[in-house]
Amino acid sequence: MSRLFLVLLISCLGIWLVGGSWWYAKKFGMPVKTITHPSVLPVLNVMDGDFKITSQSNFHFRHSSAKVVVPWETEKGLKALVNYLDKHSDRNVVLTGNYSPSEHNRTRYLDLGFARADAIRNLLISYGANKQDIIIQSMVRNDLKFNRNLLFDGLTFSFEKKDEPFTEVPLKEGIVKTAQTVEKIRPLNLYYDNNTDFVNNSPQLKDYLSNLDIYLDEHPDSKVLLVGHTDSVGASTKNEQLSKKRAFSVKTLMENFGIAAQRIMIDYQGDKKPLASNSTVNGRKKNRRVEVRIVQ
Repeated sequence: MSRLFLVLLISCLGIWLVGGSWWYAKKFGMPVKTITHPSVLPVLNVMDGDFKITSQSNFHFRHSSAKVVVPWETEKGLKALVNYLDKHSDRNVVLTGNYSPSEHNRTRYLDLGFARADAIRNLLISYGANKQDIIIQSMVRNDLKFNRNLLFDGLTFSFEKKDEPFTEVPLKEGIVKTAQTVEKIRPLNLYYDNNTDFVNNSPQLKDYLSNLDIYLDEHPDSKVLLVGHTDSVGASTKNEQLSKKRAFSVKTLMENFGIAAQRIMIDYQGDKKPLASNSTVNGRKKNRRVEVRIVQ
């Protein structure tokens, strides 16, 4: 083998390595180890009691994007989470999607936080998780740090028990129960008449909101999550929009009551998460609701 041929071979190999790395970085984002030392970046850290997943690799998002890149080591951890949920049917995992005010939302979701949380939810479902075991929510954060345009802490994990049912109280009948103390605000379901997007402002609901306002003042790290739902009557796209309007109607009511907008988070599921069968009148009535819950 001539020396000239060897030089040409090495040059071609170098060009291939540089070009391949550039193509991969452009399409998938830079690998973690080529950016900085792994300890500098947020690691994958998921804990629930004795269950723990810690990995130096982590999934990441690009600035203003909800498309997720998942290293194979992180994939192993997420599959372990799916296995944990399968064995612990009393637990829900809560995915909180984070986004910066400087980012632009180009997704169909209300904000990038929900879009990122849904991307991870869909990933867990593809690994075998039950969609009913996963709750998504969103949070805007001013402390997010991007490394070469990549975000490594675009989502946080938490867990909650399933055995705390929502209080099923129809607003129309005016029997909403108020919280007895402000030490804990119980979850609440607000029900709607067919095809309506407004919520009745009853005296009982005002009492509930009064206690909620006090609770939030006493617990500055807590927020309210409003999740809108519909029955299955009508097209799914229209139901999704109706569930969104229902959730925002409750948000507007809370803001008018004095609860700060930044303490209220919104999600809407359309007809995807029924509480009861849509084949009966009573079942559809239970499914037309906005769920009100406290999240940390």
